[in-house]
Amino acid sequence: MIERPKGKINEIIYSHTVYFDFKYRIYPTLIGLFDILEEIIQAEETTKYISIIPFYANAKSNSQEEFDMGGMYIKCQPRVTPEDREEFIKDCMFWLDKDSEYKLLEKYVTLEDMQNSHFLVEKSDVLGFQQSIQTYMTFLMERGIPQMMKWLYEICALDCEDLPYGYFRFKISSD
Repeated sequence: MIERPKGKINEIIYSHTVYFDFKYRIYPTLIGLFDILEEIIQAEETTKYISIIPFYANAKSNSQEEFDMGGMYIKCQPRVTPEDREEFIKDCMFWLDKDSEYKLLEKYVTLEDMQNSHFLVEKSDVLGFQQSIQTYMTFLMERGIPQMMKWLYEICALDCEDLPYGYFRFKISSD
């Protein structure tokens, strides 16, 4: 059984992503994700964190590709300085480390991408929290989904004929 969380935002996510006597998770499509995020915005509060990880599943190739770098992460803490935000983004860009095995990501993920998908917000800053979600939604539509499709074509050898057999889903967690 998946435990029922406390807090309005956690409850919204739980109610939209758990089913069958609270035993299984649902991974919403893009439209479902946006519905959930709009409901969270309307909740008028923050939570400790929200994490969204997109993945693409394709029935024709019987494959699934997770896109951590196309996801969203909002972390809330009591006090946040501009320096904290800058350090937070750098920490999230783990592939910039000189010994990283993921140097390839430098080619695809920019600092601006990270600033539009990873946020450090003060716990009391409801407006900043809401704007972070809105920024990510815009990012997904304008750059995130197109960029992930580009990765699929380049890295996974996906072609136009495979497209009708696939879809994006989103894993959402919070606390």
